Amino acid sequence: MELMDKLKPWFSGRRSLSVLFLCDDNSSHANNVLDHIAAFVHLSKHKVNIFNPLGLTESTALHIDEFDVVIIHYSLVIISDHYLAPSFREQIRSFQGLKVQFVQDDYRWIDDLTAMMRYLGIHVLFTLYPEAQIPQVWNDTRLPGVRKISTLAGYIPDRLVGMTAPPIELRPIDIGYRSRAVPYWLGWLGQEKVWIAQGVLQYADKYGLCCDIAWREEDRIYGQDWDAFMRSCKATLGAESGASITDFDSSLEQRTQAYLREHPAADFWEVHRAILAPYEGNVLINVISPRIFEAIALRTALILFPGDYSGIVQPWHHYIPLAKDFSNMDVVAEKLCDPEFLRAMTERAYEDIVASDRYSYRAFIKEFDQVVTQEIIALAFSRVWSKTTTRLPLVENDTAPNLPCETVEIQNNEKHFNFLRSKVNSPALWHKNQKLLNILILYDDRSTYVNTVMDHLSSFSLFSKNHIFYAIATHGAICETNFSSFDSIIIHYSVRLNLRNYLSESYAEAIERFHGLKILFIQDEHETTEIAREWIQNLGIQVVFTCVPESYLDDVYPAKRFPHVEFVHTLKGYVPISLENYTAPNPLCRRPFLIGYRGRALPFPAASPGRGGANGQPGGHRHARWE
Repeated sequence: MELMDKLKPWFSGRRSLSVLFLCDDNSSHANNVLDHIAAFVHLSKHKVNIFNPLGLTESTALHIDEFDVVIIHYSLVIISDHYLAPSFREQIRSFQGLKVQFVQDDYRWIDDLTAMMRYLGIHVLFTLYPEAQIPQVWNDTRLPGVRKISTLAGYIPDRLVGMTAPPIELRPIDIGYRSRAVPYWLGWLGQEKVWIAQGVLQYADKYGLCCDIAWREEDRIYGQDWDAFMRSCKATLGAESGASITDFDSSLEQRTQAYLREHPAADFWEVHRAILAPYEGNVLINVISPRIFEAIALRTALILFPGDYSGIVQPWHHYIPLAKDFSNMDVVAEKLCDPEFLRAMTERAYEDIVASDRYSYRAFIKEFDQVVTQEIIALAFSRVWSKTTTRLPLVENDTAPNLPCETVEIQNNEKHFNFLRSKVNSPALWHKNQKLLNILILYDDRSTYVNTVMDHLSSFSLFSKNHIFYAIATHGAICETNFSSFDSIIIHYSVRLNLRNYLSESYAEAIERFHGLKILFIQDEHETTEIAREWIQNLGIQVVFTCVPESYLDDVYPAKRFPHVEFVHTLKGYVPISLENYTAPNPLCRRPFLIGYRGRALPFPAASPGRGGANGQPGGHRHARWE
């Protein structure tokens, strides 16, 4: 089924989209993975269906074409047959709907992941790389046409908001922390989560601190036990998540493993000197960890290595900064023994990070739903546009019932097209049995690079209840379309009828001969107004959608001269559906420019003597002025 046909009920508001969510939802995962998966199911406005393909070679229960959107979660490694078997990849590749990929740990296997995403036809990629670093990794050469969006590794789940936690002074553990050793080839940043644990433990006895700190895999804590552990700790440790080395082709991973086989006792710095140093900092990915959000939600104090942390937490305001050489450990220990300080800091962090709702899963899923709306509309537009613009001019002498179904028939209550719909209700123009009308829109393809032009043109195919077709009618285009197949012809404002030779002669002759309803959308009527008037008369236009206010209509289009033409006031553009729920990527306070603007110099005066005065008389003294 065509994508636009599947989306008709959604565009008209009758149902939500059907989303297939491919993920590994095994309950043994850490809380942040399960919370991330659950957020889509419980918080999205769309109907999200989970399917776990891990370990399966195929499934007769999965019918991917029944869905509008497919999401591949970061818990699945798309280049591994164990996580995503070839049979599932082929289904995704052939799927005609929107395809969304979430990636984490995207500092490794870049080349292989890129090739697979291109093979699958991914449309949207959510990556942990900060926006400034995305072009260095997921650039348009690697993933052409893919929208790349920077996201966080996790957000604050509803289950933690408002969860009761013991007062700081009643918690038995001074510092509690769990981490894991990561491969050396991730660079120094990947090692910091272990280094902070090792360093604090060295000083724990000196300051009389009760610590429960570990980084071995067998010491990790999951599920409700983790929440209980955090509630028993006055403070926890942390460092930025990510890597300071990006391994594009897996060569650094392979060289590091080979070196360690030959030198099994080598530490990080030895391997770094031998292999990694030239690559250190090639592309940095340093982001906030979901563990930090969890600690803040449970009012557990943070002791962190200084860092950016995605710009979310600030030293001394939200966390106690611990120097990476541990030179301020005495200050940290002092603050850790001050319950009033800890209470004030944790409450401040809770209010700024949790209570503000800016970093909740609810806010994230709302943003995700908006992205899906924008991208599925863009995908539908691209399908319709490629068909109508490339195939319609080739239509020859087909009759209307036999025209190919390459158009959109989506019903909606658009405002600015109501007049046209009232016109086509006339029995003389209506097909038998109240069938939909065939409408041909003539346009200029060289103007579609302008968003407002493209949005205006596309709105007809998206929202009209009738069959909409398009044809290029400018710059000498030859008319090979049988106009008798259509009930109405619309000349779009991109076909500049205020210029004599913009509309091709071939199409002008076909319009003159056409006996159905002729509609013109026109703009820039202050320029060579008389030429536009002559075209309206010569082509036999019956309805004109004009930007001239009603109070000036008779000055520009005198009723005595156009007694049988109906003029309808319209705007130059409307709010496109892709922007209705758009969330700006940066709040006002973070935008670098105070004022941004682009304009264009226009001729002066707009309606001058000798070019057709606004009152219809050459060199006339009365000029219509409108804004």
